[in-house]
Amino acid sequence: MRKLILDKIGLDMSSAVKILLRNIIVTQSFPIELRTVNGFTLEEERLMLADAEDARKNAKRFTTIEEFLADLDAD
Repeated sequence: MRKLILDKIGLDMSSAVKILLRNIIVTQSFPIELRTVNGFTLEEERLMLADAEDARKNAKRFTTIEEFLADLDAD
């Protein structure tokens, strides 16, 4: 798959790696935005996981459906 993508833009693997390394030197940073398998940036995924953990820790809990429905009516 990687080779097909590089072929489409006219680069071989060696040239692509050289370009990447040159850009790292020139910019003094990693010139590609890294994404997780879910398509989010590392920071976006970190924030979502933190929000999910916070929601899990602070979620309302109900022992019966009646309690749940009463809470819905209260809002």
